[in-house]
Amino acid sequence: MRIGGGENVNRKRTLSIVLLLLLLFMSGCNQVTQTTVPATQHNYVGSANSDKYHKPSCRWAKNIKENNAVWFSTKEEAEQAGYTACKTCKP
Repeated sequence: MRIGGGENVNRKRTLSIVLLLLLLFMSGCNQVTQTTVPATQHNYVGSANSDKYHKPSCRWAKNIKENNAVWFSTKEEAEQAGYTACKTCKP
């Protein structure tokens, strides 16, 4: 029988708890950062994976995932960021 073997078990248990708490905290942080800005505050939307900007009502804008949406107040703001106007909705 080893003396002091319980310390190693306690360390592993403590490390497991800390890692679990860290994962829970990180998953909560992701949910907070993925909120969207209502279209009433911004008039145009683009995707982080594209170079086009759209009206929020455009059929192509509706395909943009929330975490990839980039919102703009004006056409000029979108174009200064390197986006070009959608040829479907013609914002």
